[in-house]
Amino acid sequence: MSDFNKSTNNLSMEVDSKFPYSPPSMRCQRIIEYTFIRFHSDVIEHPIKIFSDEETEYKFGILDIKIRTEIPIISKHTHIFFTIDASASMRDMCSDGRKKIDHIHHTLENMLRIFHENKECNISVHVQSFDTNVNTIIKNVPDIRESDIEKLILLSHKIIPNGSTNIEAALKNATTEISNYRKINPNDEIVHIFLTDGDITNGSNDYDLLLELVPNDCTNIFIGYGIEHNSQLLSHLSKKKGNEYRFIDALEKAGIVYGEIIHGLLYKAIEDVSLTVISGELYDYQTNTWVTTLQIGNLLSEQLKTFHVRSINTLDCNVSIYGKSVVQTRQFETINIYGVQATSIPILFQSSSNDLSVYIFRQKTQELLYNARKISEQSNIQNISFNYIYLNELRNQDSFTKLYEQSKNIKQELSEFHKIMLNYMKEKHLENDPMLKMLCDDIYISYKTTGTSLGFMYNIARQTSNGRQQTYMCSATHTQELYNNSLPEKTQLHRQTNLQNVNFSTQTDVFTFIDDFDPPVMNFADEIDSYVPTQDFLSPFSSDGVVTLMREVSGNYSIGRTIPDNEDDKEETAEN
Repeated sequence: MSDFNKSTNNLSMEVDSKFPYSPPSMRCQRIIEYTFIRFHSDVIEHPIKIFSDEETEYKFGILDIKIRTEIPIISKHTHIFFTIDASASMRDMCSDGRKKIDHIHHTLENMLRIFHENKECNISVHVQSFDTNVNTIIKNVPDIRESDIEKLILLSHKIIPNGSTNIEAALKNATTEISNYRKINPNDEIVHIFLTDGDITNGSNDYDLLLELVPNDCTNIFIGYGIEHNSQLLSHLSKKKGNEYRFIDALEKAGIVYGEIIHGLLYKAIEDVSLTVISGELYDYQTNTWVTTLQIGNLLSEQLKTFHVRSINTLDCNVSIYGKSVVQTRQFETINIYGVQATSIPILFQSSSNDLSVYIFRQKTQELLYNARKISEQSNIQNISFNYIYLNELRNQDSFTKLYEQSKNIKQELSEFHKIMLNYMKEKHLENDPMLKMLCDDIYISYKTTGTSLGFMYNIARQTSNGRQQTYMCSATHTQELYNNSLPEKTQLHRQTNLQNVNFSTQTDVFTFIDDFDPPVMNFADEIDSYVPTQDFLSPFSSDGVVTLMREVSGNYSIGRTIPDNEDDKEETAEN
């Protein structure tokens, strides 16, 4: 954790514990360290077209918002409510030889210890597990700093896998418990963290009914583990404002994601932030549209966030940053009042050298991820409706043929764009650029999973981590074997001798073609198939603070560091 009392230079001075503070104390600095707008130079050609012929007057730019370091842990009391899947599938083994539930025990223990040992934290906890029924594991812990931590750890290890997956019961109980807590503690912040590794096997599977059961007046974070969870359900449950859905491709990385989530809770600087632009528009990755007002959630300590902006009259363009500051850094500074925190204007000097090509590639990547996600979402919907359809009915499914064509086209577009990006990186000697490498991985994973039953899961995960500028990115290392032949060039013909039910819900291919249904041959370049993804799970948006907390929660202290492969390398590293 960073030391909030450190001064900004090497001067040795004593800092008072109350206002007023004297420079150069970090406490005197503004929450937003800087913010400005840059537009792509007119003399530098765009590496790829991002505006239509009707939009050629627009200039592409970026808005940077940098939050200063040394933001203290928020003093407001936070109640963290865990809902943990303890169905029988949590006994399954992970690739590291440990059971899924072992990783949950390990991660939960680390979090409880961090809360207990950090005296700046003001946290209460509630832990419930669910299978067929709901079991209360930890309750009535008003201040974890004053609790018997070893007793809490023993209780957390009593989460034992058993039974089926009843999400309805879990949500109902969470809503009741959180509502009761809210009545007694109306001013506390409440965060509900819900995690599951599977799909519903007990209770209601009505998505809209379950959405109504999601607790209100709190932040809900739904986490899906592994490729067998229902990504569309969790995405649906996170629809309400302020809620999130996160996908963890391997349970071994659970602590990493929890670390990022906890960092977001403890190190908030400005809440409920929105951006309003004058004489311009901001890109909204969630809707793939350009808007004048954009909701971006919370801003955290150390963050540098970059948003895409376009304008015709660049000199008149400015962006106002609205939000509610939750920490006081200067005397007379108001907190917990919603208002303008800063206004950003374009940088005029060095405008001729502003090369934003990397962000132009990011813009195109986000647009393609959105399109691939929408097609994958429709694939899931069509898949549900086609589960029990007769062969003679399949031949007349125009929507099915249309969906196949859309998938084929987006895969071709992804492949071609990927090739352009790689050529640009080679030409500009940017093969090791972190942002471009992430974008290449985004496109590769989208290309490989679109048209499969994993398409929605991976597309929404990569789209969200890119758009929200999250630290953790699913890397899909362990599902590589599922990517082969995601959309076949031409399927084998299998004649049905009777009217058997047709199930399109295969692991590797949503589109299973039968009999004389003959889709067009896919003959676009396969260069992307030879691409080797980085498998990085830390994005270029990482900050030191969030990575530090990820290490602590996961227990993996090598995260974010280069570890020598052999003893000779270790000695050489030590000498350097």
